[in-house]
Amino acid sequence: MTIVFYYKSFNLGGVQTLIARLARWYSEHGDYCFVFTDKILRDEEAVRKLFEIENVELVVKKNVSCFDIVNKLNDGRKNECVIFHTFACLPTKAFFWTVYLKNKFKWFYYINIGVSPLVLPKKKLSRFVWKILAILEKPFLMQLIETKQMFFFDCVDFIEKFYRIKIPLDVIYNIPMNIEELNIDKIKSRYNNEDFLLFTSARADFPFKGYIFGLIEMFKTISIDKRMKLIIISSGAQDEMIKKRINDLNDDVKQKITFINGESYDKVIKHMEASNLVIGMGTTVLDAASRGIPVINVVPYTFELMSSGLWNGNRSSVNTLDNVIAAVNKVMNSSLAEYECISRNTYAKCKEKYDINVIMEDVIKKKGCDSFNLFNNLLLLWAFILRLLIDYVWQKKQRYKFIF
Repeated sequence: MTIVFYYKSFNLGGVQTLIARLARWYSEHGDYCFVFTDKILRDEEAVRKLFEIENVELVVKKNVSCFDIVNKLNDGRKNECVIFHTFACLPTKAFFWTVYLKNKFKWFYYINIGVSPLVLPKKKLSRFVWKILAILEKPFLMQLIETKQMFFFDCVDFIEKFYRIKIPLDVIYNIPMNIEELNIDKIKSRYNNEDFLLFTSARADFPFKGYIFGLIEMFKTISIDKRMKLIIISSGAQDEMIKKRINDLNDDVKQKITFINGESYDKVIKHMEASNLVIGMGTTVLDAASRGIPVINVVPYTFELMSSGLWNGNRSSVNTLDNVIAAVNKVMNSSLAEYECISRNTYAKCKEKYDINVIMEDVIKKKGCDSFNLFNNLLLLWAFILRLLIDYVWQKKQRYKFIF
């Protein structure tokens, strides 16, 4: 099979590492992968290194079109079966591409992975336009879901609310992770650290990942008279905000915090594996859990630090700062046997629910195809035209550009 991934813009974040994991999984199963993106926003060297995988080709081209994809796929390669992955919540562009690409290849499957929420515009006119788009896109969306051509890796709440639908559980999966064998020696090595090391890694994107500021505040309070250190790895347009907050601290606290501005994925994992406890969100949590590192999953879109406590693979609606402090103290004051038990439980939950081999084999087994539906395709065409019109008008006014 030939696998195509498309994501509008790249940096070194959770979506990109997820695409790399999926591409590596397909490659190891004998498939060839093309990863398309319009641009690399930052960390270009690290992004390109991430995709140095056998039988995986990263294609960076401004305003990638379905014609570019067809040209690449037809370039001396037989494509009896093509699987198309996109990563977007409102993918009119990807939907329209699907209609075109279905006519170009004998066996064509479309798998959309909804991975992140989208914040709606606040102005009434803009919200009205989004609602019209939802009405136009909904029939095609439901067609893909019902025929097992659309699957979601978590984050379905927004999509269900926006389209006013209920997504069947059999097309919703946890984010797939590479789960290696648990290394007990590393667990013991972490426990014997001279200092208790707290670790977090997140893109400097606020308020989405504003928990970093709450983490710094908590650390300032609980690290007094304790052998604790905090490592923060972050990069992005707003990283100066983090540096300023750290510099405003008194010297006793400041010297306990290490801020690293951008690292390759491999180096991030190295720092993580040396830490006693990880605090974060998204795939950072799963990267830690898959290695048996105790981890606290925090709430996004707030500058406060809130969580239900130590991650156990389940969701909880009770998120507070007190839960975070209690979890930190529990890990910090644990015996070696208790620390090893926490680590083993964390790893076991991750392996049970997030193993990439189990998840992807089930997705591939379920994938289906459907017949041509003129009515749904016509509605989609109007949605596509409407998005083009919005994009043109808003570019003229030099205002915020709609996600396309």
